[in-house]
Amino acid sequence: MRAAVLAALLALGLSIGARERAATARELALLGSAGEDRFVTVTLPVEDDWQTLEDGRKRLSAQSFRVALRDGRSLDIGRRIFVTTADAPPDVIDAATLDAEGFLRRTTRGSYRLTVKSSRLMAPGGEARRWSPAYWNRRLVRALRNAAGTWRVASLGCSLVESLVLGRPARLPDEMLESYQRGGTYHLLVFSGLQIAMLAGALRWLARMAGLRRSADALLLAVSFFAPAFVGSDPSVSRSAWMLGLLIFTRVWERPVSATNALFASALVRLVSCPWELDDPGFALTYAATAGIVVVGRALAGIAGRRSGGLFAGAGAELATFPLTLLWFNRIVPGGSIATLVSGPVLLAMLVAGVLACVLAPISPNGAFVVLDAIGSANEVVVAINRFVADGAGLSIAMPAPPAWLVAAALACAVVAIARGRIALVPFALALPIAASIALAVVRGDAGEGELRLLDVGQGDAILLRSGRGSILVDAGGSSRDPSIGRRLLVPRLADAGIRRIDAIVLSHPHPDHCGAIPAAMRDFDVGRVVVGRRHVSAPCVQRVLDEALRLGIPVADAEAEGTLVTGTIELRPVDVGTRFRRAPENNGSLVYAARIAGRSLLLTGDVEKEAETVLRYDHAAELRAEILKVPHHGGATSSTPRFLDLVAPRIAIVSCGRGNPFGHPSDQVVNELKSRGVILLRTDIHGTVVLTFQENRVFVKREFDTPSATR
Repeated sequence: MRAAVLAALLALGLSIGARERAATARELALLGSAGEDRFVTVTLPVEDDWQTLEDGRKRLSAQSFRVALRDGRSLDIGRRIFVTTADAPPDVIDAATLDAEGFLRRTTRGSYRLTVKSSRLMAPGGEARRWSPAYWNRRLVRALRNAAGTWRVASLGCSLVESLVLGRPARLPDEMLESYQRGGTYHLLVFSGLQIAMLAGALRWLARMAGLRRSADALLLAVSFFAPAFVGSDPSVSRSAWMLGLLIFTRVWERPVSATNALFASALVRLVSCPWELDDPGFALTYAATAGIVVVGRALAGIAGRRSGGLFAGAGAELATFPLTLLWFNRIVPGGSIATLVSGPVLLAMLVAGVLACVLAPISPNGAFVVLDAIGSANEVVVAINRFVADGAGLSIAMPAPPAWLVAAALACAVVAIARGRIALVPFALALPIAASIALAVVRGDAGEGELRLLDVGQGDAILLRSGRGSILVDAGGSSRDPSIGRRLLVPRLADAGIRRIDAIVLSHPHPDHCGAIPAAMRDFDVGRVVVGRRHVSAPCVQRVLDEALRLGIPVADAEAEGTLVTGTIELRPVDVGTRFRRAPENNGSLVYAARIAGRSLLLTGDVEKEAETVLRYDHAAELRAEILKVPHHGGATSSTPRFLDLVAPRIAIVSCGRGNPFGHPSDQVVNELKSRGVILLRTDIHGTVVLTFQENRVFVKREFDTPSATR
């Protein structure tokens, strides 16, 4: 019987997966027929309000949409879409749908992005259903934001209430997210099982107080359906609701099951209905953390001779999620359970206060403001705890990711041990990936004669030069539109390389795609010094770097005064342009370095354009010839002039740029110029992270298959 049920579920899952592949093929075919511009009309349901990004643009998201082409064809697409505009968007709080015209593209994560140039190309349609729980969720968001106003602390408190109570974490500052992630308390920020359990417990208590004991289970079952309808279809919410609903349903049906069986059954049913979640970190972490509390925590308590305990439950959740957090985020936080226990009461008080703020916001904005201000202030306590765990105690550690097959094998062994009743073996099975990660860190810690890593950080520059155990990082990537690139992309790439210390971080120029992620690197690694050009220090991005360096006590050096940088076989000698440019002054004012590593010559050019290239050709011709060229300005058409390339005469050219970037980098003109000279061209948008290893007067080129980055 069990085999038949499993076979039926497997067949259903395969059927759903086949439909998903067919749907993806239809989407790609339709978008391909739209032409290169892909200017289409999109209709999406209004599920949220507009969010303000760091660069001032507005963004609206939905779980599905309909795309219509100019030839009359249309297609319903059941994937997430983000609509962005730099113009003032229309009010959508009372609308049911939004029609928008713009440039549509599919991201590497499978979602879609629509860029709209003007508010005149957007039109709200219909009226939101007043009886819909999601509609009242949006009304509460609007009331809370009006109550908070522009006061920074109250606005922060409002963002926390939106995340903790209303399930809308989009407005949380990235600095806060990084603090919670590094402190091991990130899971407390999202609306998930904790909130649903609290709501269910409160309703159950009220039902018993009212003498409605028989109605308590029915109320809990209603919660499992109401929560996703009110908060939205966020997977973390629906997964928690499914687990609760399954447990209550079996009890109402008078066929109660254990928490372990309910957990595995819920995961199996979820995978069958949503097979695309198989590679979703959130799915695995949700069930691994729950299993850690229910199973591993008990095993640890049994080993210690105790029956139970909150510390053992937290340690069990940590141990169960360690292999997955290492695989996806390159991080372990051994003190996360302690930080959770210490900061848990504060966050619980913030959650209760958040419910009060939601009650007060529509009727007493001033009262809600006081509560929101208190929540924003209380958050500083949790941030301080996270900082102590991560920075003070050094318990947040970026490490290389273990092999995916080893993580899968460890989890499989843990499941088999649970099924056979050998619970005590579970902690030892889960510890295997951690041991492998430590071994990888030791092995990769020494780069030998020399190594150059062109890190894949999207549309940005990040070049890691290594020799022995010494290293220099030239630029670090980043983005004004996505401040999470440092913790999502840069830190995992550096950790995978076995980096623990960076002797110097050099900033070529102050654009966010070069310096935005530097603070993240400074927080997670031992940095000797930061080198910045004096003409760049007034830029906002550089100011954030300087502020973080001051907080962490990292020395900052002036590039001109510092002169040549040397570590191991690495030598970076500055080529001073010195000229002030009217056109693109920051790009043309990039620091240029003539470098050598293990006897090989490199030219690192930042984002210089043809004006600076002309000055370099006339004033520093003898210093420019190099075997390896970091192509200027991501291969843009405003750089890499034929005369400049003739003078450098590289054998290998490396280009750092994002997949499908809107700038068209690298330009066909530059690519053709390099190919016509027989230059080997290596690009992060095609090859991912590129590694050049220097051994015995030879250069070895290989691709680095990076671990998956955190997804939202």
